[in-house]
Amino acid sequence: MRPQGNGLVELHDSKHKERGFTCMKLIELLTEDGVKDWDQWHGANLQAAGGNCPYSQSAPFINEP
Repeated sequence: MRPQGNGLVELHDSKHKERGFTCMKLIELLTEDGVKDWDQWHGANLQAAGGNCPYSQSAPFINEP
């Protein structure tokens, strides 16, 4: 949970938005499979970020909330 400003002071990152999704286990599995194509990496990350990891059968814990 992100800290909330109290109105008296502004948090230094209050205008900072999340930049994306990263799953280290997904990176590890893609590397083990020898995936080098950007489109495959990007697609796998988009799927995992949406809750549909392409490796969910290999590592079912990836899709757990």
